[in-house]
Amino acid sequence: MKVRFIFLFISFFIIKQHTFADGPWLFSNLHTNDNSAGISDFIYQLVHQGKILKAQNECLQWIEESKKKFGDDNIQLVIPYTVTSEIFISARYYNHALDFLDEALRIIEISSGWMYPDYGIVLNYKVFALIQLGEYEKAESLLNEVEIIYTKTLGENHPDYNATNINWALLYQGLMRYDVSLSYFKRAMTFNKDMAFDKRNHMAVNNQWINVLLAKLYLDRHEYENAQKLLKDTEAFFDKNNRTTGVLYAELMYRLGDLHFYNNELSIALHYYNKYQKVSQKMLGDHNILTNNANFKLATVYKRQNYFNNAIPLFETVIKKYNKHDDDVNKYAQAILSLADIYICQGHYNKAKSLLDLTDDIEYNKAQVQYYHLRLKGSLAMYKGDFINAEKFLLEMMAFVELKAKHYSPQYTEAVISLVELSIILGRVNTVTDVVRKELNYLEKENLTHTIYYQKLQLAHIRIQLSLGKYEKQYGELETIYDNTRKITGNNHYSNIKNFFLKGIIAEKNKQFDLAINFYDSADHISEQLEIIPKEYHRLHIINARALIYLNENNYLNALKEYQRLENVFSKNSVYYPSIQARLAYVHSLNGNNKLAEDIIIKATQNRLNQFDQKLKFTSEDEKINFIHNNKDVFIFFNSIMMHNEGVQSQKMINQCYNIQLNYRKFFLTEEIKRKNRIRSFGNYRTQLHFTDYAYDLAVKRSQLSAANFFTKQERDSLHFDPFEQVQQINNLEKSIVYASADIKDSVQYTKAIKWESIKNNLSEGEVAIEIIKLKNIDSTKDYYGALLLSSEAKNPKFVVLNNADLLENEGLNSFSNSIYENSRSFKLKIKNASSPPYEHFWLPIKNKLKELNWTAEKIYLSNDGIFNTININVLKNPETEKYVIEEDNISIVTSTASIKKTNTVHFNQKKIVLMGNPIFSDLKREQLLNQRGSHNTIDEVGYDFHLPQLPGTEKEVISSSIIFKKEGWDVTLLTQETASEKQLKNLGFSPTILHIATHGFYLEKLRNPVSNNSLLKSGLFFSEISKRKKTPIQLIFDQGNDGILTAYEVKNLDLHNTELLVLSACQTGLSDLSEGDGISGLQYAFSIAGVKSIIMSLWSVDDEATQQLMKSFYEEWFKTKDKTKAFQNAQILLKKKFPEPYYWGAFVMVN
Repeated sequence: MKVRFIFLFISFFIIKQHTFADGPWLFSNLHTNDNSAGISDFIYQLVHQGKILKAQNECLQWIEESKKKFGDDNIQLVIPYTVTSEIFISARYYNHALDFLDEALRIIEISSGWMYPDYGIVLNYKVFALIQLGEYEKAESLLNEVEIIYTKTLGENHPDYNATNINWALLYQGLMRYDVSLSYFKRAMTFNKDMAFDKRNHMAVNNQWINVLLAKLYLDRHEYENAQKLLKDTEAFFDKNNRTTGVLYAELMYRLGDLHFYNNELSIALHYYNKYQKVSQKMLGDHNILTNNANFKLATVYKRQNYFNNAIPLFETVIKKYNKHDDDVNKYAQAILSLADIYICQGHYNKAKSLLDLTDDIEYNKAQVQYYHLRLKGSLAMYKGDFINAEKFLLEMMAFVELKAKHYSPQYTEAVISLVELSIILGRVNTVTDVVRKELNYLEKENLTHTIYYQKLQLAHIRIQLSLGKYEKQYGELETIYDNTRKITGNNHYSNIKNFFLKGIIAEKNKQFDLAINFYDSADHISEQLEIIPKEYHRLHIINARALIYLNENNYLNALKEYQRLENVFSKNSVYYPSIQARLAYVHSLNGNNKLAEDIIIKATQNRLNQFDQKLKFTSEDEKINFIHNNKDVFIFFNSIMMHNEGVQSQKMINQCYNIQLNYRKFFLTEEIKRKNRIRSFGNYRTQLHFTDYAYDLAVKRSQLSAANFFTKQERDSLHFDPFEQVQQINNLEKSIVYASADIKDSVQYTKAIKWESIKNNLSEGEVAIEIIKLKNIDSTKDYYGALLLSSEAKNPKFVVLNNADLLENEGLNSFSNSIYENSRSFKLKIKNASSPPYEHFWLPIKNKLKELNWTAEKIYLSNDGIFNTININVLKNPETEKYVIEEDNISIVTSTASIKKTNTVHFNQKKIVLMGNPIFSDLKREQLLNQRGSHNTIDEVGYDFHLPQLPGTEKEVISSSIIFKKEGWDVTLLTQETASEKQLKNLGFSPTILHIATHGFYLEKLRNPVSNNSLLKSGLFFSEISKRKKTPIQLIFDQGNDGILTAYEVKNLDLHNTELLVLSACQTGLSDLSEGDGISGLQYAFSIAGVKSIIMSLWSVDDEATQQLMKSFYEEWFKTKDKTKAFQNAQILLKKKFPEPYYWGAFVMVN
């Protein structure tokens, strides 16, 4: 808040007669003729009577008469200029006052020089005016000059010097260094009390004025009792002396209004602000700064009470009456922001954006205004669905507060509240939970539990608890918050909309749907009272929640009515437009209007894909993933419509389903690979010029985050590690590099939308492309798997329903696991008997569809999704023929059918291979080690404790392979034991043609205390540094980012753009997170981003002997055929002859 204080002084010639004379202060007893004394006496009498305008006119006339009498540069003009500046300061016309003060300073400089004591007096006036304008640096510089003047002339014990104490107090108050400010105020009061002075020749600073100033400081420090005592004592003093006019009285009313406003006694605050307005109008009329200040204060109270209809016209008046030369630019900016804030609450986002754009061009200089501006930009971006910029603005604002402010900022609390909503949207609740808890603790410590901000923050905390599934006792907490909010602001407050909404969520959870509807209706009623339109963020969610209850009750008519309220309120560019259209389409389909539903949903999905193209070009990878995941609702509704009989039979829906799958993968994989290439090219360009390669710094920060993910809480605390800050740095650095790399000459452009027709054209005769797709439904129990089929001879893609997702992911997977492990020499899994063989679950429906279509399928390109990523289709046995799929079908697994190549024949331009095996994991003796590579790990109470057996068989494997390649004339790099390290892999310095890694791999379904929700942290590989982890200083591990745990998150930073093949001879390296079904988790995805063309990886724990034989045969076959896919199939068939059980020959899959 802007510091608004008036200096009061006792003029030497009226001190006895007019004890309460108003004005800033006068520091010297300049001897003037009697006529001048009479003029000044008359002027101060006018000020005392509240006739400021007349006093200003008298001052201007005095100046003109003095100029005529003494000339423009005479020292006799200093006092008229100084007194005039006082009067203009008292009316808040600081810039006018500065003009007069500069003239006084000019005259002193050319007449008596700057050592003349009046120079210090005039500078003190100027300092005061500059402080009011927020020009703290200039003010501080001039105050230091004042100190020199008094040191060299009158000394610090002179009565005039006390104004310097006051100015220092005000300066430090403006800088929010409240403790220092308080010390100067106390010094000024002691100075005033103890100083002996001659009333005929000196002046004292008015004690009532100091009380008002000090009360403002106490308000800033939240010491309301101290402020109240000073203000009430001063009010009693004025009442006793029948003083109800004048600048100081107006200032007292202003501060009393502030006191009751901060204490949430809003009706009393209005009373004092109204008195302030009346006194101001009486002194200066309707059009002046003081009256406009009153309008601002009244509007602020009405806004707090959510009386928006009262607040809006007052804020508009403040904005309209703003005078650029005289008015406070910070107050002007605050008025605009407050109006924007109201419009955001009401859902008028375009109006709010216009006001925020206007504020962008205002040169305000107060930190709190900056915080308000950034917070509103963040909130508006979030409510409009621009989650990336929302997070950027909110975190930027919070960082500023944490860096600069040592005291409470309500904008910080509001930003935390918005960040909670954003984190829930982005699925990152854990990252913001501690932030909310810390802010609650801070407000409690500062005795701010009585404020509306505390109530709102408690609502945000409950929002987090509900999102985490913690419903117990939350309803009672909501009732308490509701009662407290009503006491502070009344019934119809914006916070109560959120309160009723959260109560509705709890009621729904308890299956009390009628009660939930009642709560949503109550929230909607308050929205109506506050004139909040349906497109407003929270009201939108209320309408949607109510509609979903109606859908659950099969009340399609009411559901349709709810969504129709939103049908035309968003532009097509809005992130909400396709979401609303998708919901309308879904309800139409339930009502049997299938053609209308199809037309709407296809347009909605295409709109969403276009939005992805527009919004995701320059985001970080984390931001991209979060944005897509949290805007996939349109595709879920599409799937729900698709799985109706009419949807499955509609060729338009099938075609669009294929396009969606292709482009969904494009956003995650194809464009990420291209982005990686652009960044690599940009880094090479900078390196050639001997400039920093920021991509390297980005990789280091990611490695540090990954390392910290496996630290205990104590270890993180010892490093003062802040995951929130680290993720923010990574995202910001990545975005800046992406922006910069887009400008280099040879940058790769983003690919256009992919259509199924391009896949068809890429298929040769006898080839079939199959996209497995997990169709998530609005009702998760109805999630299904399906397959999209396409051949070169087909006119359109075909679709086949496979089975219910829950059935495939449980019964189907159990059946598959039984078929793999039942005859293995490995451990036996206790799995329930499956009802049918895995072939019938996973492959038979596709085979039947191909037979029905009469398509020739000499070669099948298969792109997996969901549970299909965890099985090997080739090991399924056809119960009719007793043959495995590998014996009946020629299947090539691809990440996407969009990546199909005409040939897999490779002509090696360079012959470099890196083989890594048998890293050092522990000091255990060899006889203690197991001979089977697997992910043997346990998680203790505070972190991860991996117990990894050595893998001597892998050393034999890589040595055997190295012999083969050396015979073929290849450049072989062999890294085993100590040299098989994470550091060695990261620092290869080149991209080998083949990278072969034989080690332990891991996949963790759930992370303990994760530093990020990035699923790539769940899987990875172990290297030799893991054996030294407990002996290495934790700071060193963090700084280097090499802990022997190479996560998929780090893998994508590797430069493997020339790597044709990666062999991951490790357990479970093909496993990934199935929850999203988008194929972007796990090592396969990460190494693809790194640049690898093809990957061989395992799906279950692997037998060493079988692995060695498979790899040896594969490399030999590859040299013969030059076709890696065919070579891999041949190697598996050869291994099958020696080890018939699929557990041995089918653990590995190749993905191109």
